[in-house]
Amino acid sequence: MKNNNWINGIIGLAVADALGSPGQFLSRDELRKNPITEMVYCDIYDKPTGEAFDEGNTCVYAIERYRNTHDVDTCGKTGEHANGNGSLMRTLPVCLYYAEKTQTGEATVEQAVRNIHKLSALTHNHIRACMACGLYFFCVREMIYGEGSLNERLQRGMDQGFAYYGKDIANLVGLAHYGRLRDLSEFAKLPDAKIKSSGYVVAALEAAIWSLITTGSYRDCILRAVNLGDDTDTVGAITGGLAGLYYGYDAIPEEWRDALIKREWIEEMCVKEPEPKSYLYEVDKLTDIHMHVIPEVDDGAESMEESITELKMVISQGVSRVIATPHSSAFDYDPVNVHTQYEKLKKEVEAQGIPIELHLGCEMLVYPDDVDECIEKLKKGIYPTLAGTDYVLTEFVPEDHTEEDALYIIDRIVAAGYKPIIAHVERYALTNVESVRKMKEHGAWMQINAYSVKEEKSKRTRTNADNLLREQLADIVGTDGHQLKHRPPAMKKGVKEIMKKCEKEYAERILTGTLIFRRR
Repeated sequence: MKNNNWINGIIGLAVADALGSPGQFLSRDELRKNPITEMVYCDIYDKPTGEAFDEGNTCVYAIERYRNTHDVDTCGKTGEHANGNGSLMRTLPVCLYYAEKTQTGEATVEQAVRNIHKLSALTHNHIRACMACGLYFFCVREMIYGEGSLNERLQRGMDQGFAYYGKDIANLVGLAHYGRLRDLSEFAKLPDAKIKSSGYVVAALEAAIWSLITTGSYRDCILRAVNLGDDTDTVGAITGGLAGLYYGYDAIPEEWRDALIKREWIEEMCVKEPEPKSYLYEVDKLTDIHMHVIPEVDDGAESMEESITELKMVISQGVSRVIATPHSSAFDYDPVNVHTQYEKLKKEVEAQGIPIELHLGCEMLVYPDDVDECIEKLKKGIYPTLAGTDYVLTEFVPEDHTEEDALYIIDRIVAAGYKPIIAHVERYALTNVESVRKMKEHGAWMQINAYSVKEEKSKRTRTNADNLLREQLADIVGTDGHQLKHRPPAMKKGVKEIMKKCEKEYAERILTGTLIFRRR
C-alpha cells in the first residue's frame, strides 16, 4: 500500500486529524503540560461514530446559501472572514487528482489551479484561501514526483507556487501574506513562539509547513503540529496529508492507523476504480431540450436572475446544452417579447461567461380542432421549432387527449413537413407502451422528463417512464424546468438512473439530443 499516493496522503491526513481532535482549542501552554503523544479518542463533540460534527460557521453559511440560491458559484462566503482553513483542509483529493493529471499531460497547471480555486470557493471564496489551496497543490505535486529531501521538495513546491501567482499583478497583495514561506531554510529557524496555529488559513499553512521542515519522521511531524495547540485537528490534517505522501503508509504508526474509524473503507475508496461511463464526465453534451428558462414569458423563470440560477443548476448537473421552450398556447404568447427576452438571456449568459449552449424553441400545446392554426404559426415563424430544425415540441392535455386525438394531431403535423416530439409523454392518461408504439409509427418521437425517472411522486408517471426506457421507446430527455419554487430543473438523478438501467448506446443517444443535434 505504501506506493499508492492516494492511500499515503488520505490516511496520513485522516490519522493526523484524529490524533489532533482531542486537543482541539487547547492552548499551547495547556498542551505543554499534558501533550498529545498517542492516539486517544474521547467523548468531546459526540464522536467518532461515522457522523459529521463541527462543520464550521463558514461551511454552514455556504450550505444555507446554496439551499436558497442553488448557485455553486456564489454560495461561498467572501471577504476577510472567508479566510478560515476549512477549504485547505479538504483540498488534498483534488490536489492528488491534478498532480496526476498534470504529470501525464491530461491537464495543464492553469486548469488544475482554476478548479482547485473553484473547490475552495464553494465555502471560502476569498483569494487568500484559494491561494493557500493552490500553494498546497504545488507542494503535493513535489511530494509525489519531486526528488531530494522533504525540505527540498517543499521549497520547489513553494517556488513554483509563488512563480505561478506572481505572474498576475492582481495576486501580489494576497501572495504577500505568505511571504514567510518563500525561504523555508530561514522559516525553519523560527521558534515555535513565532508560529501560530489558529483557524486562519495563512497561520494553518505556516504551522503545517514549519512542522514538516523541523522534524524528520511522520510521527514527530504530526506530534509537533498537533501540540502547537488551538486548531489542532485541522492543522494536523493539513500537515498529515503532505507527511503521508513523503514518508509513506508504513511510516504512519501502526497503532495510529489501526485506531482510525473506518480505515479499511477509506483505503478501499482510495484504490477503487471509477465507475464506467460517468454520467457527468463521459456523456458528450448532456442536453436538456425542454426548459422554461426565458424570463417573464410564461409560468417559468420569473426574472433574469432566476433564469441564470436555473442555467447554473443544470450546468452543475452535467448539462452543456439547453433549448428554451416557452409555452406557446396556454399563455398569451407574444413572439416579439419571447425573442426579445431570449436575446437578453443570451447576452447575460455571454456577459457572465456561463458555459452553456443555448437555443430557442417552444412547447406547442395542440388540440385536434386547432392543429391547423398551430401549423400555420409554425410556417410563419410565430412558433419557433426546436433550435431551428423541423422538430416541434408538442404538448397534449394530460387527462383530455385520447389516443385518437393524439394520432390525428401527429398525422397533421407530419403531413405539414414537421416532426413532432411529444412533450413529457409519460404524464398523459393515454400513455402506455402500445399507444406510444402507435404514435411512433405515425411519425412522432417521445420526450420524457429526467425528473420522472427517479423523483416523480406519481407512481403511474414513474412506471410509464420506466416502461418506455425498458422498451427503448423514449427518444430524448428534458427537465421541463419551470421555477426554483415550482418544478426546478432536475436532471442529475434521472440521468444517473438512465445510465444505470439502459444500454450505453441508447442512454447516450437520448441524453445528448442526438435526435436533434447530430454529432459533428
